[in-house]
Amino acid sequence: MMRTSTHIYAWALAIQAATKQPDYDCILVPSEIADMATKKHGESVKIGKAVSEGDFAKLTMKQLQKLAQTNSVSIARTKKDFIKLLKPLEPDVDLESLKGTQLKVIIKKHKIGALRSKDELIALLKKKITEGAKEKVGKELAEQQIKILKQKITLHLNQLPGLQPQDFKLALNHFNKISDSLSEAKNLIPETDWLVLKKQYDFAHNAFVQQLNSLNAGQLKKIAQKAKLAHYQWAAKDDLVVLMSSSDASAIKIAKNNIEVKWAKWAEKHGKKKVKPSPSKPKPKITPEVKSKP
Repeated sequence: MMRTSTHIYAWALAIQAATKQPDYDCILVPSEIADMATKKHGESVKIGKAVSEGDFAKLTMKQLQKLAQTNSVSIARTKKDFIKLLKPLEPDVDLESLKGTQLKVIIKKHKIGALRSKDELIALLKKKITEGAKEKVGKELAEQQIKILKQKITLHLNQLPGLQPQDFKLALNHFNKISDSLSEAKNLIPETDWLVLKKQYDFAHNAFVQQLNSLNAGQLKKIAQKAKLAHYQWAAKDDLVVLMSSSDASAIKIAKNNIEVKWAKWAEKHGKKKVKPSPSKPKPKITPEVKSKP
C-alpha cells in the first residue's frame, strides 16, 4: 500500500480502535474503510483541480451533480429549462401558457429527463463561479477604495491642527479634499463609520472657523490683503470668514456677491467703475503702387 498522509485515515483509525470493543459488529474491515477514505480524498482533489482550471468536462456526472449541489445549483430542470428544450421540437405550441400537467405530457412525449444534462450543469457552474469571482473582485476593490478614502481623510485631518488664520489657503485645501472624500465614501461605507469621519471633519472645521471669528474685521482684511483677495476692502467680517474657511460653493458665491455689490456701489459713486474700452478699428492696409515699366 502506498504511504498516504495520516489525516486521510483519521476517521478510519477511530473505527479501527472501535473494532477492539467486545460489542463491535461491522461488515467492513479497517483496511476497507481506509481505502474508502483514500478514494474520498482523491475525488475531492480531482474536483478542486477541475474547478481551479475551469475544466469541468473531466468530471463524472455524479461529481458534477455533487459540485452543483455544493454551489446551490439545482440538478433538476426547471420549467424554463424544459421550455427552452421543447421550443425547437414544438415550434407551433405556446409553451409558456401551458399548465404543469399539459407541459408534462409534452415532456414525456419527447422523453426529456427531469435532471439537467452534463452540459447544462457545466454551463451553470461556470456562470456561478464567474459571478462569484466578479463579486469577490468587486468586494475587494470596494474594500481597497474605502481604505484609501479613509487614509486620505485621516491624512488631511492630521494636517489641520496648528494652522493659523493666515494659513487659510492651506486649510481650505485640506477641507476641500476631506469634503470630496467624504462625498465619495458616503455610499461605500456603513453610515455609522461615515458619521464618525464627518464628526471629525466638523470638529476640525469648527475649530478653524472659531480662530477666524476671534479676529476683528481689520485683522481679517490684513490677511485678505496679503492673500490678494479681490476687493477685500468692501468685505464684511462674515463674508471673509466664509471665503477663508468654507467648501460650500453656494455660500462662497453669496459672500463674493455681497462684496462685489458693495464695491460696485462705491465705484459708481466715486466714478471708479471700469468701462470696457471699445475695440479699435483695424487700420487699413496700404499696398504700394507698382508702376509698370515703359
